[in-house]
Amino acid sequence: MSREELKRLWFTLPMQPKVPKKIIIVEKHGEDHYSVERITDVDGYYATSGSNFNNAKEAMERAMIMKNDEYYTGYELIIK
Repeated sequence: MSREELKRLWFTLPMQPKVPKKIIIVEKHGEDHYSVERITDVDGYYATSGSNFNNAKEAMERAMIMKNDEYYTGYELIIK
């Protein structure tokens, strides 16, 4: 199969509608390592950002600030 045929095939594949995801994840990685990650995966774009913390209190405070901010309306909080 040539490169042109592959390209045509790729662009003719049916696109399934994307299920929008807006989540804030708080995760423990080790004894003194926690992270807070924000993931936005919607039709228009994909974006992610993360922060690291030394204790659970700081990580949860950051997650709650994000969760209560108007800008992050509709985000789901997941604690691992």
